[in-house]
This record gives sequence, C-alpha cells and structure tokens, in this order.
Amino acid sequence: MKITVQSQGELPFSGNEIIQVMGDGGVQLCSINGGYAGGQCEFTEIPMLPYLVTNMDEATACDNAIRPYMDKYLHETYGVTEVGYFMYPGQYIWGTGTPISGFGDLAGRKVRTLASTQSEFVLQFKGTPLALTWAEVPDALTAESSTH
Repeated sequence: MKITVQSQGELPFSGNEIIQVMGDGGVQLCSINGGYAGGQCEFTEIPMLPYLVTNMDEATACDNAIRPYMDKYLHETYGVTEVGYFMYPGQYIWGTGTPISGFGDLAGRKVRTLASTQSEFVLQFKGTPLALTWAEVPDALTAESSTH
C-alpha cells in the first residue's frame, strides 16, 4: 500500500467538502477535524461541544455513543466508513490587544471557530464567530491587518 500525505489546501477542495469528496472517490483516506465535516455529518461535531470531551476516556465514550449512528449515516449517504478517531488537542482562545480575563470579554470580539458548536459558544458571550478552515486563515489575517 502506498499512502500520499497532502496537507489541507494542497488539493482543489476545502476541508468542509471532504466527506463528499471521499464518497466520490477523490480521496481514499483522510484525517479531518469533526468541525470541518459537520456540514455533511452533524455527528462529527458532537465531540467538539465545548467541555464535553476533556480526556481520552471521554473521547472513547463519546465515539462509542455516536459511532453506530454516524457509521450508518456516513455509509448510507456517502459510502464512507470511519476507520478510527483521535482526540482533538485542547482548544484555546488566542488573541492580540487587551487580554481577556473571562468569557464575558469575548463580547464584541471576532473569534475564529472550527464548528457550529463553537460558534454557538462564542455567540453566547456576544462575540462574533468566524468559521474559517485552516487554508482560509492566512488570507483572513492579511485582510484584517490591512484594514487597521
């Protein structure tokens, strides 16, 4: 077996399209953040709920709970099968300007998010979520810095 590894942005589609691309045969194997795939399979966003999964035991329990439903949906809709999972690293809020001391300080700030669940979290604190794939981040940062 030969596996060619390519980073997001090297192929002519975005991370948000990966499940459909796999179903169409454009990619045979991928590793993807559940937030990117959430538009095509909402089950992938469940582990992304803030504070739901904080260690490997919780990640395993979450995967065991959603896998039967997710596998059925992915197979019936796209012909795709999950072959494994990994715990996404801790999620942090990074920024510039005045440091935040609590979630209430997100009010009025733009926050990059990976999933609709994270966007909802930011909205709860009156922040502005920006859903961007990694490939879109450099252009967004350049555009933002040129307006200041």
